[in-house]
Amino acid sequence: MTSNIVRIVWGGYSVTYDPSLSPMLRFTVRGWSGRIVCLRAPYGEAHRALVRECGFTKAEASRLLDQASRGRS
Repeated sequence: MTSNIVRIVWGGYSVTYDPSLSPMLRFTVRGWSGRIVCLRAPYGEAHRALVRECGFTKAEASRLLDQASRGRS
């Protein structure tokens, strides 16, 4: 059995995407220290966390989440 979970790391933060979960629970954002910024959240909530709490621009946050949801690293 293979895992479809995708993890993208950028700028000291990681975004994990799990397509097996419901759309309301697919994204998790963590800092390098392991601090959970946003746990099992929908796209919009993860995007807001990346912008407000992590300092990403809106374009960077969108790019990172889109990359994770498409399964590319």
